[in-house]
Parts: sequence; C-alpha cells; structure tokens
Amino acid sequence: MIKCPVCGYEFGKVIELSNDKIKDIMKDKPESLLTSLRFVVSLIKKNIPSDSNSKAQNMFLRSIAKCKNKAVLWAVDQYVSSGYVYQGKGFKYLRKMIINHELDRKEMSKHERKRFGTTPPIKKIGD
Repeated sequence: MIKCPVCGYEFGKVIELSNDKIKDIMKDKPESLLTSLRFVVSLIKKNIPSDSNSKAQNMFLRSIAKCKNKAVLWAVDQYVSSGYVYQGKGFKYLRKMIINHELDRKEMSKHERKRFGTTPPIKKIGD
C-alpha cells in the first residue's frame, strides 16, 4: 500500500470513519477550534454539492488532525472571511490552506516583520 505523506491516506485501503472515530481524532482540540470547524464544515456541506458527503468531511478531518491549532484557526478564519466557499472551493482547498500555512508560517512572520516593522522599545520618562 502507498501512503500519502501529507494526509496519511492509504491508497487501495477502504476506511470508513464512524462518528466515534472522528470524535477520537478531534478529542484533543480546544472547544473554540471545534466550534470553528463545525461552522465551516456545515457551510461547505450546505454550499458545495460535491463536498456534501460524509466521506469528503471524514478525509478532511483526518488530514488536519495532526496540524497545529493556530494554523487551523488562521486558515478557517481566512477561508470564511474571504468567501472562498462561495467560489466553489471546498474541503480540499481549505485542507491545502491549513497545511501550507503550517509549513510557511515562519517565513510569513519574517516577511510581516519586514513589511510592518516592530513596536518601538518602551522608554521610561522622568525618573
């Protein structure tokens, strides 16, 4: 069997994730993240017919299970605020946003500091 290095999917192996297995995967995530994920999953399932099945949702949740919480929250926020769901971009697009943000975050932070600068040092006045 060939295993995908990004999402862990094993080609040729049929895996049905039940709701219990999804709960086990997501049990370590904070409640704010779970609320955001519930919202974006319902938004995608409602507006994108090709991603309205549970298999697409299960593959998405399984592929982001090991991602950092900050990366997932950032990507969900960007996805919702930019309206990508109304452009027909579904679970695969959001998954790629999360994975790429996790990989590129250090470089993004460095470039943001160059572009915006840092706060000035605090100086004591008087005493």
